[in-house]
Amino acid sequence: MRELIDKQNVHYGFVLGLSQIEEGVHFLTSVDKELQCATMVHPRNHEIKRHFHPKQNRKLTRTTECLLLMSGILEVKIYNDSQEEIAFSEVEGPALIILFEGGHGFVAKTDISMIEIKQGPFTPELDKVHF
Repeated sequence: MRELIDKQNVHYGFVLGLSQIEEGVHFLTSVDKELQCATMVHPRNHEIKRHFHPKQNRKLTRTTECLLLMSGILEVKIYNDSQEEIAFSEVEGPALIILFEGGHGFVAKTDISMIEIKQGPFTPELDKVHF
């Protein structure tokens, strides 16, 4: 897993190659993050006991974004809140990219296929600022 952290120790996100998933349950995010992510590898007939998640009132301050890069190569640039580039990476799918802080931009270096997941409701006019 590649952490995306700046010099002030701000955790902007991470990139996980899907070939890096290990057996068992491993949370990739700390408990204070607004989006929780874990990997799970279980043997056949392993049971995850039935459960539900009760309603909770939560205050979200950012729109956390999760990209599942299925195939291809994606150039990822990460920016701090001052819109300065702080990280650059070329990510080859299959990979998971989770972004917690700052800004970001992407360039498809090859044909790509990906799925984007983010918190909602999402109003582009309010929740997305181009720079």
